[in-house]
Formats: sequence, C-alpha cells, structure tokens
Amino acid sequence: MCSLFVVASCFLVLRVPLMYRQSGGQDEDWFSVPGFTIATEGVPRVPYAPERRRESVFYKADQVLTALPPAFFYAQAPCFHVLPPGFGTARLPSAIAGLVAIWLVYRLALMLVGDETTAVAAAALYSLSRVFYFPATMARPDMLCGMFGLAALCATLNWSRRPTLLRLVSSGVLCGLGLLTHPFAIVFCLQIGVWVMWRSPDWRRSLLHGALLTAAALIVLSAWLPLILMDTDAFRHQFIDNVFDRPEPGTLWRILWPWPYLPHQVELVGERTGTWQGLLMLAGLVFIAWDAVRRRSPGTVLLAWLTFSSLYLMVACLGLHASKGYWCYPGALVMICVAGTLSRLSELLFRRLRYRAVVWSAAVLVMLPGLGLRTWVAHVRHWNDPNYDSRRFTRLLMERFPQEERLAVDPAYVFDAWLLHRNVILGVEAERYFEVGQFDFDKLIVARYGFDNDLPDRLGTTLVSRFGAKDDLFACYAEVYEPSLEEVSEANSDDNSDGDP
Repeated sequence: MCSLFVVASCFLVLRVPLMYRQSGGQDEDWFSVPGFTIATEGVPRVPYAPERRRESVFYKADQVLTALPPAFFYAQAPCFHVLPPGFGTARLPSAIAGLVAIWLVYRLALMLVGDETTAVAAAALYSLSRVFYFPATMARPDMLCGMFGLAALCATLNWSRRPTLLRLVSSGVLCGLGLLTHPFAIVFCLQIGVWVMWRSPDWRRSLLHGALLTAAALIVLSAWLPLILMDTDAFRHQFIDNVFDRPEPGTLWRILWPWPYLPHQVELVGERTGTWQGLLMLAGLVFIAWDAVRRRSPGTVLLAWLTFSSLYLMVACLGLHASKGYWCYPGALVMICVAGTLSRLSELLFRRLRYRAVVWSAAVLVMLPGLGLRTWVAHVRHWNDPNYDSRRFTRLLMERFPQEERLAVDPAYVFDAWLLHRNVILGVEAERYFEVGQFDFDKLIVARYGFDNDLPDRLGTTLVSRFGAKDDLFACYAEVYEPSLEEVSEANSDDNSDGDP
C-alpha cells in the first residue's frame, strides 16, 4: 500500500496544479458549468449557450442539460460548494475518480494475477499512461464512468468467487451508476451481464441473476427521470437525437459487425497513446492472448476475455465517434496485461530480484514521452505569470471590455468569463452543436478552437487586438475581433426588413 501511496502522490503533484491553471479543453465548455448551476440553482444547464435550433443536440441547454446522464455533474456540485469555481474545480471529480481507478486496477490485477508486484506495477503504469492522463484531468465524465466500470468488475469477480445476493446487486448498482454517468457504460454492462449468466450454475438461475443485475442497474438509472421530465422536448433533441439519430448503423448492428469502424478507432487510440506506449500495450495484448491459450490459468483466461471483449465492444459502441477519453476503461485492463507481460519477462531474463528492476525501469522510460512533463515544467517556471494561469488571464482580458458589451468567447475561456458575471455567449460555430453566428455580439474572443476552425473569417470579423503569449504552446493566448461594418449593416438591414422603412 505504501507503493500505491507513492503512485497517488505523484499523480496529485503532477496533475492537480495544472488542472487549476490550464484553460478549457475538449467539451469542457459544455461539461464544467452544469455542476456549478446544480450547486447554485439545482439544475444542470449551460447558460451561455441559448440554442433554439431543434437540429442542435444542445437545444435549450441553457434551461436544462440532458444531452448526457447527469451523475458527473452532480459529482461536481459538492466541489463547487467548498472550492472556488472554475475549470480546476470542475475537473476534480475526474481526478478523484482517477485515484480510485488506480486502486481498482491494483485490486483487479491482484485478484486476476495473484502477484503483489505485478498489481502495483499495473497501477503505476496505468497512472503514467496517456489513456489515463487526459480523462483523469478533464471536466468530462469519461474517467468517472470508467471508474464505475472497474469497480463493477471487482464486485462481479468477488461474486463469482463467493456468490451472494448482495454482491450481485452491488455489481448491478455500479453498472447503473456507470450508465447514469455516460452511455459508454454499456460496454462493461454487457461484459458483466454475459459473465454473470455464464457463471450461474443452471439456466434458471442464469436468467434470475441476469434479471436481478438488470433491475438493479435500471433502478439506479431511473434517478435521471426527474430531469428528463422537466423538459421532454429538450431530452428528445439533446439525447435521443444525439445518441440514436446517427448516420452509421445502430449499436446492435455494430456489435455484430464492428470491423468497418476498427481502422478509425485504432487511429484515434494511436493518437492518444503515442508510438511507444501503443507498442507496449500491443505487446501486452499479444502476450496475454498467448499465455491464456498456453497455460489456461483461470485468472489469465478471464483477464484476456475481459480485455479483448472490452476492446471489441468499445469499437462497436463508438463507431465513428471521435472522442478518445472512453478508452480509459479498456486501457486499464490492457495495462494489467502489460504488467503481467513485464513480470514474466523479468522472471525469464533475471533470477535476482534487484536486476528485475531494469525491466520495470525501462517500462517507465517508455511511458515518459507524452506524460506532460514539459507542460509541468513550463508552468512551474512561469508560476507567477498570468499568461500561464487561465483564471488570471481571463480576468485581465475581461477588464479590457465595458461591462455592457456582449462577448462571444472561445470555449477555452467562456466558463471563467461567465463566472465574472459578464454577458457572454459561447464562441462556437458548429451546426450540430451551437452557432454563435445567429446572435449579435460586440466582440469575438478567439483562442485555439477559433483558430483551428477559422472562426474569424467565417464570421466576417476584423482583428482588434492580441492578448497573451502566442508562440508558447503552454501559455494562454487570445485575439479580439469585432464584427465588420458590412456585417453590422447587413444585420441591421435584416432587423428592419419586416418593419417600416
């Protein structure tokens, strides 16, 4: 346990300071503010996105957000009660879930492999992996959902060794909490459902156990109903259209035939893991498959089945979806495979325990690229520089504008700007999500999202000023634009077109 404490301490030292200093990342403009509105108003919503286009998956999100199940937002709310609001506090549930996930990886590895060294190594390697790094430090529900999945696996493994009703119901409750966090929980729900029914002694109890597991999960998921019933029209557009109204075939068909989506997801995973971590994880998969066939150890066979079925189901459920955070769940199982591989390799190469540290040290070195060490060093070196502190940067930026101006703000800074009681809307132009171009605004504040999507040109705006350190990837930077005279004239003409000349 002392080793796990060291692993957890390293995670906290490396990650938490940056969580409170870095600007908003992927989808954090949508998933940071709902926890704050729950804490202050009782309802999850995105007040700076007053979308009324029915084709948008965030239709009426400024009134109530039901685009995703709400467990992550309710986990954020207590943090906002006791800590200053901002992106950092919104990210804390992910960090806490990450710490719990590290311990769960240790427990799973210990139960499946039966070796303390391998279990500690699995937890340590997982904490250093990029499949863990990003979801554990972002205000997204991925890590919390993955943590519930790992906890459900532990509960089901305990049930399989000593079947009791309480353990089975506990597994169902954890599956339900996963579903209440994110739809990708269907991956471990399917795994556990098959596992429970397979382990039951006869077909009658197989059906009974499956029904109890499902009932427990659905009872927990029903906690979402009060929010859904607040505005069923918003729920239909935000969730039903987003999850089920997609161009690719449905989830059932993708589960039966996921192969067309495999190259897309392999590419995404490769981008997330990087070359060296990806090769290490691939080696772990190859070894665990070979070892399961060769030795047929129950723990190894179960680990291989859980790992490969999680990869298969994740590809099938995601399809062409581009998000990478969901891979924190199968990634945990893969890292147990990697630890088992390295443990066997060290035993084969070295008889003395002290020499086996060479193998583990080499594995840690492989994990270092992409770990965020350069980012950490840059922030430590510029600790008092507001360009490296998103909250201070946003406050100084907002001081440049009159209080009465309406500002369209980049996702990187919109939450912090809104917390300063400024009149802001989300500076995003995406047909399926939010289109800022349909609203009048006095200034457009553009950061990396806007640059990547050519937002100033698309909205016909003119550069007014620059703010921050443009050439430093680790620093905050923004450009201020205002609508061109032609755009303003056209907008005024449209406003007067139905009235008297």
